[in-house]
Amino acid sequence: MGTSELFVGISGVGCEVDAFDLGHGVSLKTTYAHLMAPFMVAFARPEQAGQPHPVPWAAASGGLAFDIQVEVTIPSDIAGTLECENTTAAWWIVALLRLRAGPRLRATVLSNYALTKDAASSNDLHIQPLEVTPYQLMLDPESKSQILLGDLEWIKDHWLPSFSLLQDSPKFSILVESLDQAAYNQRTQLALLMLWTGLEEMFSPSRSELRYRISSLIASYLEPPGHSRLVRQKAIAKLYDSRSAAAHGREIKSIEPLWETYYLVRETVLKMLDEQHVPSRTELEERLFGADAQ
Repeated sequence: MGTSELFVGISGVGCEVDAFDLGHGVSLKTTYAHLMAPFMVAFARPEQAGQPHPVPWAAASGGLAFDIQVEVTIPSDIAGTLECENTTAAWWIVALLRLRAGPRLRATVLSNYALTKDAASSNDLHIQPLEVTPYQLMLDPESKSQILLGDLEWIKDHWLPSFSLLQDSPKFSILVESLDQAAYNQRTQLALLMLWTGLEEMFSPSRSELRYRISSLIASYLEPPGHSRLVRQKAIAKLYDSRSAAAHGREIKSIEPLWETYYLVRETVLKMLDEQHVPSRTELEERLFGADAQ
């Protein structure tokens, strides 16, 4: 029988350390597995439905392949800790790893066994491919090739207490998901719109004067009162112009607005996680008008 633990195979990055305990039974270690999906062509129909196509088969060009270098273990009793399915817990750990290490990180497979040679001899081995789309936008040109020890220490401190932010705030959940999944859009315009959907959900008080309102609320959340807040507001408003261009089907000629928007959303999410608090609409308006400094 397979274990009741869940194992997440991660590709796209390595890890600075061989193993790390993230707490409450969640752990990370280095490993190696190679997921491959060659394309094959058969030339005759199967004799009956559900049967394999008869030979001969021929290999076609292309296919998919990923080197899995890191494995995250999700314990069987995680539901008692987080009151959620173990797949939800797995996504949250991966989202935090991607937040810290960079968007090139992929959760390539889920498995009911650790990804070792011994798993191949198990009769009930079940490996489910996950993030295996061949295309991935480069959201961060400085994305790291390794998960660093400092990243793991930060995640250990944050993953459990910050999970309640997801449960208690749908707006925060949408913001995190927009950041986490933007790289899998095939067009810059679509990725921009996804990121701005998260920001608008969190910071938009109304649909009128949206460019000014949302840029002002984000700037007042990220910057203290003064000149730096004004400079930030103008920069965010300029980024919003790129979002508007994408929404109206105009070509985005430069990748830089996407990178800058990604950094903006990432900074916002990290601030909320470090403060363990998602600001309310009232709190955002108080910041905007300086009431928070009184």
